[in-house]
Amino acid sequence: MAALLGYQNGREILNGPMAGAFFETAIVSELIKYFYNNTQHPALYFWRTQTAQEMDVTIEKNGKMILIEIKLTASPTAIHTNQIKKVKEVFSPERVDKTLLICTVPETTPLPYNIRALPWKEVASLTL
Repeated sequence: MAALLGYQNGREILNGPMAGAFFETAIVSELIKYFYNNTQHPALYFWRTQTAQEMDVTIEKNGKMILIEIKLTASPTAIHTNQIKKVKEVFSPERVDKTLLICTVPETTPLPYNIRALPWKEVASLTL
């Protein structure tokens, strides 16, 4: 897609109007590669309700869910966690194992509602 848009380098991608979409795609790709290379095959889904509540990635294994929102931000706020909070309420509390916001924070950071902001570089540390 970057080539079709005429981007010449990573800086243009990260500063362009599609930066968030590129970031999200890269993270999903890394998640798939991580699980494949560790011989794990959890069910990965994009999840959306009829009322437009959505989650970028849901990972299901052994009846437990990891809810993941992906945002290109280094300073997550309550706005970034709203979607996770809404979707988390749809599932029973014992079914949701982890709720993560994967972003560009420098280190894992606790957020309200038991959500953790996870640095994108630590995707490989995600355990099921």
